[in-house]
Amino acid sequence: MKPIFFNIEDVRAILDGRKTVTRKAIKPQPAFLSSLLIPPYRKDDILYVRETWKNATWCFGGGGVGIVDGYLYRAGKNPFDPIEALIEKKWHSPVSMPREAARLFLRVKDVRVQRLQDITNEQARDEGVTDPYDYQSRSWYDKRSNLNNCFYRAAFAGYWDRTFKRKDLAAYGWEANPYVWVIEFEKITKEETKNEHAKAD
Repeated sequence: MKPIFFNIEDVRAILDGRKTVTRKAIKPQPAFLSSLLIPPYRKDDILYVRETWKNATWCFGGGGVGIVDGYLYRAGKNPFDPIEALIEKKWHSPVSMPREAARLFLRVKDVRVQRLQDITNEQARDEGVTDPYDYQSRSWYDKRSNLNNCFYRAAFAGYWDRTFKRKDLAAYGWEANPYVWVIEFEKITKEETKNEHAKAD
């Protein structure tokens, strides 16, 4: 089982069933495509999602008291609704998230290489984006007339640039049109990951 990182917004889109594909910039960018490119994942790989998290000890009341060690997730939709909880103050980076804390699991359906701007409006919808103006200002889109009349594609372009630091936009931003890994996936349950592991054995 391999890890994959998602920000808070992407986790919410996956939980809502809006996001079934993700794009990751290839680093460093290849001068040309070749069979030497090694994909980060392969078809049928099982992934666990690393997200922003913290520890929590849940104390349940009402006819008895039980203590359960668990986790909270900044993206919300947490699994417990406790009467009382002892919760860490600090959120932890996805980088430090242990596998046992994972609540989201994905099965890879396809991995391929694509130029970023080759994304279609329908493919952009599957990235889970919403209103374009949630990501960039009107003036940002006014400078990119080729995004007119493509609601989801425009939203994805704005979202993509927002995820990079300004210094990295020249190499990996929307205008740079970098090569990206396109990773299609489906959400599966934790129980299904155990079944897949049993098959592999």
